[in-house]
This record gives sequence, C-alpha cells and structure tokens, in this order.
Amino acid sequence: MNFIPNIHLSPIFKKSTFCVFLLGCCLIASGQETTQKYTSDSTATPQVKAEKKAEEKAPRKPINKGFLTVGYNIGISNIFGDIGNNTGVNFSNRFKFAHQLAVEKRFNKYVGVGLYGRIGKMADNERNLIKVSENWKRSEQFNFENRYTQFGAYAKAYFDWHGDQVVAPYLALGVSYMTFNLYTDLTDNNNIAYEYWGDGTIRNLQDINPDEDPNQFQINITESSLLQRDYTYETKLTNTFDQSNSTIKQSTLVFPVHFGFRLRLAEFIEMRLSSAFNITMNDHLDNFQSGKNDNYLFTSAGFYYTFGKKYVAPEEQRYQNIDFASLTTSDADADGVSDVDDRCPNTPSGVPVDPSGCPLDDDNDGVPNHLDKEPHSQSNESGQFIVDRYGRALSDEQIALMEEKRKGLHMDRSEKFYEAPSLDKLKEFDIDAESDQVSGALPGKFHYADYNQNGVIEADEISRVIDEFFSGEIDVAVDDIMDLIDYFFEQY
Repeated sequence: MNFIPNIHLSPIFKKSTFCVFLLGCCLIASGQETTQKYTSDSTATPQVKAEKKAEEKAPRKPINKGFLTVGYNIGISNIFGDIGNNTGVNFSNRFKFAHQLAVEKRFNKYVGVGLYGRIGKMADNERNLIKVSENWKRSEQFNFENRYTQFGAYAKAYFDWHGDQVVAPYLALGVSYMTFNLYTDLTDNNNIAYEYWGDGTIRNLQDINPDEDPNQFQINITESSLLQRDYTYETKLTNTFDQSNSTIKQSTLVFPVHFGFRLRLAEFIEMRLSSAFNITMNDHLDNFQSGKNDNYLFTSAGFYYTFGKKYVAPEEQRYQNIDFASLTTSDADADGVSDVDDRCPNTPSGVPVDPSGCPLDDDNDGVPNHLDKEPHSQSNESGQFIVDRYGRALSDEQIALMEEKRKGLHMDRSEKFYEAPSLDKLKEFDIDAESDQVSGALPGKFHYADYNQNGVIEADEISRVIDEFFSGEIDVAVDDIMDLIDYFFEQY
C-alpha cells in the first residue's frame, strides 16, 4: 500500500483554475501560429477577410494537376467543303471515324499545354440531276474519301478550379500540320464502273440522251443492269474534280479550336466529350477547288489518365509516414516487450522486466527492484506495504512526520500554484530526485508519467503528459492530470 495523504482544495475551484491552466498551455504551444494569424487578419481589407471567411467555412479540395496526362479519343470527322449537297447517301456512309492520342501538362488550375496526333478519314458525296431537255436529265456525281494524318500542339484553359468539381468545361487553341490522300469510289466490288443515270439509278451501261440517239437509249435501258455502290474508295485521285483539274495539294497548316467537357470518374481518371473545329489553309480536302478553304469538325469521346501522387487531406497527412505494421513489433525502450503490449514504456536500459514490460518488484511493495533499497520488505498485519519511494518500511513516527509536514507544505504549494497555474510555477516546486528524504512510493496509477523511471514525478514530466494529452499520444483525462499534479505536491 502506498502512502497518499487525503488533502484537497475545493474541487470546483481546482477544476476551473486547472482548465485555465490547460488553456494557457494550449495557447503557448500554438502562440507563433496564432500571432501570425491575427497579425495578418488585422491588416487585411474587408474583401480579403470576407473571402478568407468563406474559404474557412467551405474548404475545397485543391486541383491535383499531377505530372502528365495521356489520353485516347475516338470520334467522327465531318467536312465543311464544296461537296455534300443532294447526297442521297445515308449517315453511316458519309461520316468516318478518326483516332487521337494526346499528352498534356497542366501547369496550374487555369492553364496547360498539350501535344496530339490524329489519324482518320472523312468522306462526302454529291449527286446533281441537271435538266438538259424535257425528256432527259444528266446526272453529275462526285464522291471522295480523305485519309489524313494530323499532329500538333495546343494551349488549354481549364474551368475546373477546385478538385471537387465532377463536370467542367475547357477550351483549347492550337496549331497543327496535316497531310492527306484522296480517293474516290468508281467501281463496285466486281470492278464494274458506275454509270449514273438521270432517273437516279446506277447502271453498268452509259446513260444516253434519247433526243440524240433514241435507239441506243432503248438498247442501254433494256440491256443494262442496276448496280449498288459498295462505298469502297479504291481509286486514288491526283487532280481535282472541278474544271481547273488542279494538282491536289496534299498538306496544310491547321488551326483547331477545341471546346469540351471533362467528366471526372476518379482522382486521376476522366472522360472527355469534345468538338474541335479545324480551320485549314487548303481548298482541296474534298478534291474540289472553289477558291474557299475547306474546314472540318472532329467530334469525339475519350478517356484520360493523369500520372501523379494521390491527394492527401491535411487531416490525413499526420498519419502518412507512419509504419503501422511496425507498431506491433517496435520496442522503444529495448526491454524485450513490444510497445503495443508494454505497460511501462520507458524502462531504463538493462532493468529486468515482467511480461507486461514493467520493472520487476520481487517483494511486491510497489517499488521496482532497481530502486528498492529494502528488497525484502514485510507487509503489515493487513498484508499491506507502507514504504517510501526507495522501498523502505515507514515507521509510525515517520508516517506521523509526513502527515505533519504535508499539512503545511502541501497545502501551501497547492494554493500558490492554483492562484496562477503555469508550467514555470510548477517547476518552482520540483523536489530533489536524488534526495534521501522520506517520501511515499509512487502509486501504480502514476507510473505512466514517470518517464525517467526514478520513482519521482517531476514538473517536466507533468509538462510532457500535458503535451501528449493535447497531441493525442496519451490516453488520459483532465481529472487524471489534476490527480497527477495533486500527487506532485504531496512528494518531498
């Protein structure tokens, strides 16, 4: 049994003053940060204060721009040129697919740059029936397929300005270089040439003006067979369809204007829907020269992945570098008992311990062997040990002396401390840890605070308990700390 005198101030008074003491410790620990904050707030304009207050009220996740973004798009190219009127051709045979790969670098939440390459096709058809006489119309037909390769660079403006946005638009302007080859569909899959008739059919024999040669017209209409286009553009073109018969210019500069939306699926994965209007410097994209440059629209969908580090919220960063696996095996005081099972985590080096990591106490008097100057203490008739902090039995005279001394000394210390509680004030009442004066053994419930394992609670140890209480490193309550301080005053 450890000797602890029953001397207490008013619980309400102590608790209220101790809360002030803890608040003071907290303010001291965060003093520099608090000073900077209020200094900054005092000089800020009302607008800045309002913006800061709004940010604190609704904090937003920052943009994680990552290191590099790569993506793939698939889409349809739709040409705006000179051919494409009165097509009579369904959608699937007019629009062709294109594929694009892109690499992007985002500098901040507003802008970035990118490189891309695209390969694809675009096609169109036109068929005009020109009235020549009352009995006959001449059919005029053009069709082409443009097989192109394009690569370039662009600057991009982002409109997702915080990391919580799921859908956000973007805009990009670029410059690129395009090369292409043109083909036309002149024969079917049996290599039979198409003959376009004025009645809208396609046959294997030529359409004849009945006003000029009625007999041949009857022969051709009787003996001809109807054909269906296979839309296989097998014949390469070298000259334009128009009367100029110009040699095709097979390359051009292109100035694309991109607009689209980004749909964030995960932190580094997104889907994009976009349209890029491509302004070219060439009038031959549709194999027809009219004096006006051709343009085209690339409409696409794609998936993009950003290489980078996962965003970690500030409240999670404190655990980022903790090796949780090592917590079950670490042994800070090297006593052979892992920290997770160690009830006495600050055992001095070389001191034998029990399975719970606490120093051995062979006579069970509450004083460990390495501090016990009376290693074979005897209990009293009730089976209790009444010893000092060195394990020495206390006589009735010594107990009476301790009572008498504490009546004045303990009450005086405690009252002085609670008048203006502070850590500096606490240090004024530190006792000499090496003193051989009579003092009760350290109760087991305070062993957690005896960091240097000398059997005495010192002001610095109380300070450490308070620091670890605020940081969450130690599982104690305010009442536990108050009891510890009370015991601190009971030592001498």
